[in-house]
Parts: sequence; C-alpha cells; structure tokens
Amino acid sequence: MCYTGMVGAIAEISRFFPQYNVVVIQTGVTAINFMIIMGALCAGWLSLIASKKRLILTGLILISAGGAGGYFFHDTIQLFYLWSLVIGAGFGHFTPTVASLLVDYFEGVERNQVAGFQTSFVNGGGMTLTFLGGLLASIAWNYSYLVFLVAVPLFVAFAVKFPAKNEYDGKRSDWRKIPKSVVYYCFSVVIFMMVYNAFHSNIAFYVSEKHFADPSLAG
Repeated sequence: MCYTGMVGAIAEISRFFPQYNVVVIQTGVTAINFMIIMGALCAGWLSLIASKKRLILTGLILISAGGAGGYFFHDTIQLFYLWSLVIGAGFGHFTPTVASLLVDYFEGVERNQVAGFQTSFVNGGGMTLTFLGGLLASIAWNYSYLVFLVAVPLFVAFAVKFPAKNEYDGKRSDWRKIPKSVVYYCFSVVIFMMVYNAFHSNIAFYVSEKHFADPSLAG
C-alpha cells in the first residue's frame, strides 16, 4: 500500500508542472496501480521459470530504484511517469508472490492467523506511509518518493533469510471456468477500489484549494 505515500504530494506535483492538466498528474500517480497489474501478470508467467525469492527481490529492487530515481530525477513529466511505472512493476512482482507464500508455508488455523497478521500489517503500514509521505511532501514533493525506500530493509531480510528454492515448483494448470461467486467478488473489489482511489486522487487538491493546511494533512 505504500504507493499511497504519493497521495499528499499530488497537489504539489501539479504546481511543479503547471503546464499540465490536473488529470495528467493524477494519472501519473495512479499509473503505479496500472503497472501493478502488468507486473503481476508478468510475475505469474515468470514464476514458472524463476524462484519466488528472485521475483520478490526483483520487485523490491524496482520499488527502491523507482523511489530513489523519483527523489533525484524528477524535472520532467516523462520522468514522473517513468518512476511510477517502475514502482508499479516492482509491486506487481512483489505483492502476488508474497501472497502466495501464505499458501506455500502455512495450513489450517495457522494460515488464517498469518493472513490476519498480514492484512493488519499491510493496512497499518499503508496508513503510516501515507502519513509519512504527506510529511515529506510538505518539505518538497519529490521527498515523498523516499517512502518507497522501505523496500530496502525488506530486500535485506528476504536476501538473508528466505530460501532460494521454491517450496513447490511452479507448473501450468488446466484451464478451469471461473466460478460466478469469484466474478462477483472481483466486480465488488473493482467498484470499491474506484471509490477508494477517487478519494486518494482528489483529497490533496481539496485540502490545497480550501487552504486547510500543507500536504501533510492530506497524508
């Protein structure tokens, strides 16, 4: 969820690029989400030929590189979009691969407990990083990219502790028709995320236009 670290910076980014429409800036931030989809599809295919450790480390490298790149090199709209795509590709590799570890290493009640821990840490971390991103954006908008460097200690932890060999080898399964209940839940999540991202994409502009406070309030 640390892509939300950019939420507080959207209004400041728009001021930095006054020649571009607000929608262009909003799209640049949400391009992270779009690229997560592409990265996840790519990771699914790569899981047949690469270890999960390698996919996770690749994702964390991309997230870190996007954060560092956005902090140091951000003078053009093209670079702004580039770093969003790099960060999104990193999340696309990291997120679904980590989620699959829950199935690989845990069963029964323990799996349910760990799933609960994972959800709590994801949302708690997302809230913390969103707030931190807002504080950093109040210094300068490119400082909000620093939240993505949270991937660095994770990289070290996975590199040192995680086994190099997959618990189960990836293999292609036979095509099965997706149950209607799954389609229903997917559609529900799409609607929820449309509302969720509409808030994140606009709250910084609202705070700025009403002169409530600096970007830290949006965060």
